[in-house]
Amino acid sequence: MQATYLNYLKQYGSRDKALEMMANEYGANIPTRNLHFIMGNMAKRPWQFIVIGLLRSGLDPAELAKQGALF
Repeated sequence: MQATYLNYLKQYGSRDKALEMMANEYGANIPTRNLHFIMGNMAKRPWQFIVIGLLRSGLDPAELAKQGALF
């Protein structure tokens, strides 16, 4: 999120525009792309998990929902 904000801030030159673009991306665009959070931890704090990345799949979430449970 911080890297996205800094990139948008540099690209658009305005704090308000950067936040508007982030709200649009994370609020409207990404939820339609089957978003997955990649979680991980660090050696110093193995009990604490953080989001280390985002995976956006091109698969339609409605199609994926048709698949039944594995077990």
